[in-house]
Amino acid sequence: MDKKLYIVRCGEVALKGMNKPYFERILLERVVKAIECFDGAEAKWIDGLMFVRVPASVPEDDVIAKCVRVFGVASVSPAVEAPKDIDEIGRLAAEMMQQIIEEEGVQTFKVKGKRADKSFAIESPEHSQKMQGPPCRCT
Repeated sequence: MDKKLYIVRCGEVALKGMNKPYFERILLERVVKAIECFDGAEAKWIDGLMFVRVPASVPEDDVIAKCVRVFGVASVSPAVEAPKDIDEIGRLAAEMMQQIIEEEGVQTFKVKGKRADKSFAIESPEHSQKMQGPPCRCT
């Protein structure tokens, strides 16, 4: 079954200090409960970010609406999973932005990379610079 991936960003969880694992667990449980109406949906923490996967047939607006209702969730963004290859990341980013441009009529956007995996050879600022090329040529 094909699934869509979303990044769920949380509010003040990072400010809780030694209670952080407790708050993250409770937040994850609440997000899981919010999306349990979608068969095959799952959520988990990876490198400080919460990732939600739902069947591809579930409308994006429905997933976002369910997740943002959970207290502590600051934002939800569609995402794509890519291998650790800068060219493949660029290709997938361009593909995703092309779809958004066609569906929503977006004319400008900003590219900002965050390197959660510090073993990745390219640092965040350099990653952002490299990604500015391929997505911008997709119109």
